[in-house]
Formats: sequence, structure tokens, C-alpha cells
Amino acid sequence: MRIALLTEDTHAPSFIEKVMERLKEEGRLNVEVVVCKGENSYRKIRPCSDKIRRIINSIIDKCDRILIFQDAHGEDRSEVERRALSHLENLSTYIGKKIFIIIFEEEIEEWILPNTPRPADELKRKEMYEKSSLPSYSSEVDFKKLDRVRSFRDFLYALMVS
Repeated sequence: MRIALLTEDTHAPSFIEKVMERLKEEGRLNVEVVVCKGENSYRKIRPCSDKIRRIINSIIDKCDRILIFQDAHGEDRSEVERRALSHLENLSTYIGKKIFIIIFEEEIEEWILPNTPRPADELKRKEMYEKSSLPSYSSEVDFKKLDRVRSFRDFLYALMVS
């Protein structure tokens, strides 16, 4: 399965790819995944912009799945998802089948520090965390703790749904 990773953070696609490799190694991912690494399929984007439509239209036939990751920063996840979907109206037949929107309660760092308010700030305070080091934190992800984190469950569903 070929997957495009569209995220708000420059270093997030690499982090997510490493998380998928770990899931595969630990037997939690039974699907062969190949990450599409083209100009528009492995990149930083703003999900709530009209440009997202053009990007997705340029890769829709090249990838089996398009995963869009969006931070909620504590806002209501449903509202954040509604805003993202409003930019994809002409692609609505693909939503939940080929295009999946994964909303983080806060931000992607919640996969490193689950159930922690403002996890990136907490990492910065504790460990001098820099966004550029995000991919190296993939080894810190505790899958057992993440089983209760909605964004992670949504991510696994997007990878495994037929």
C-alpha cells in the first residue's frame, strides 16, 4: 500500500514513517506500507487552506491512502475536522476510504508524551527538545499507552481499513 503523509510539521512525515516501521517490526502492522515521497506526498501543509485540494488532486491517483495530520491545540477535534473537511468538499467520496484526516488533541508530540497538555512544551522544558529532532523520538513512542489515544487509533484504522 502506497501512503502519502501530509502534516503541519516539516519533520513529522519522517517521525510517522519511523513509527510505522516500529509497528511493523513489533507485529502491530500487518500491511506492507510504502511511503510516497514525491514533492506533494511527503510534506508540510496547512490542512485548512484551499491549496490542500490542489495537492491532493495531484497525488490522488499515485497513492492508495492519503493521511492528513492536523493539530487541534486543545480545540474541539470535531470542529477542527469540520474546518479541514470544508476544504475537501469536491473530494468527499474519498474521505474515510482513501483520504483520512487524523486530528491530534494537541500536537504530534502527544504520541511521545500521551495525555500531557502541550506535550511539545513539556519536552522542551524537560529535554531541550527541538522540532528538528522529532524523528529521533520515534523510539520513545509507547504503543501500549497510545492505544488509548484517539489520534493513534485513527491512524491505525487508516492504515488497516480495507
